Amino acid sequence: MKVQEIGLRRYAVRVVAIKGGGYRVTYTPSKASGSGRKVKQLPEYQAELQPQDDAPITWGDAPGEHEHLAELGDDARNRVMILHPWLENLTALITSVRTWANDLGWSTKVIEKALDDSSIGSYIAPALLMQEETTRILLEPIARTAPGMEGIVDLYVLPAYDDIASLCYSGKSWQIRYAAPGQNGSGSGEVTRLKPLTKASFKNLLQLLKSHAE
Repeated sequence: MKVQEIGLRRYAVRVVAIKGGGYRVTYTPSKASGSGRKVKQLPEYQAELQPQDDAPITWGDAPGEHEHLAELGDDARNRVMILHPWLENLTALITSVRTWANDLGWSTKVIEKALDDSSIGSYIAPALLMQEETTRILLEPIARTAPGMEGIVDLYVLPAYDDIASLCYSGKSWQIRYAAPGQNGSGSGEVTRLKPLTKASFKNLLQLLKSHAE
């Protein structure tokens, strides 16, 4: 059954990771438009589950009166099964990049980035701040999917937020994409070929970003 058929267009959906490796999916009623007539208050639903196809769902506030509870549970599970591998992928990427940056003498800090995805709802993803002397770079997740890619993460030079390079996930590996030398500083110049992300290529990328900041 489609989401529209169980009335989820009237809800804002948020998915958050919880202790124990599970997720909480919250369906919050959207604010009613100002039509001037009394609108019935819709209930809020919360589902907790593990990222497994057959994982049981624990409901908060006992929403057993929802006429499409089974479909609502399927919707919650589908959102979690889409989000979980993306967050795992991001976490592994940031762990590697943070280790490489620290080895190269950069200080690092993992922060949170709020994102929204039409197939998931709103969620929090990890991002990474890197600094060496006065140069600050932000590695920030942008989208779970993009044309020809299974994920994209941008690297910005702060505070100008120049998006000089991107990390693109495709074919089970991360690739570096950045503007070719000699283009304008906006990062909108000709794009080079994708290069595999390794410690060596990341070191070169940091040098490129640092030279742009100077």
